[in-house]
Formats: sequence, C-alpha cells, structure tokens
Amino acid sequence: MNNEESTKIPKEMRFAALGRQLADNAMDGKPTAAVVGELAMIRKAEHEVSDKQVAFAGLARQVGDAVASGRDPADLIKRLVELRQYERTGRLAKPAA
Repeated sequence: MNNEESTKIPKEMRFAALGRQLADNAMDGKPTAAVVGELAMIRKAEHEVSDKQVAFAGLARQVGDAVASGRDPADLIKRLVELRQYERTGRLAKPAA
C-alpha cells in the first residue's frame, strides 16, 4: 500500500464516523452544529491541500513543456520556488531591490 492509500483509509473512516454521528444526533434530536462544523473544517483543509497539489503539478508540467519546446523555464521555476516558500512560511519573500 502506498502512502496515498494509507492516508486515504483513515480519512474515509473519519468521515464515515462523523456521518454516523451526525445522523445519530439528528435522529435523537441532539445538536448537529458541532459535527457539521467539523465536517466543514475538514473539507476546507482537504481543498486547500488539493489546490496546492494542483498548483505544484501544473507548474511542474509547464517546466517540462518549456524545456521540451526549447524555452527557458526560469520564470516557471521562480514561481515554483515562490509557491513552495509561501507553503513553508506563509508569506512570500520580499523582492530583491
């Protein structure tokens, strides 16, 4: 089992457990807001990770296309570095003066 598969199973189990809890609370007339909030938070985090993955993959493909077609990939590599730096620090580096 690869890393992606090994992390997907616990995520699915968590969603299933929260789904059951939400259904149980709704059936029993108990508050559902906390469970709904947790589900929303998890999905938001998943989307953020997914968006980053798509951005990295897209830029990496563009670097490969640039090299294959004889173009300079320097600007694309710079964008990858900026994206990675933002991912690591939460902010972009100040441009050189």
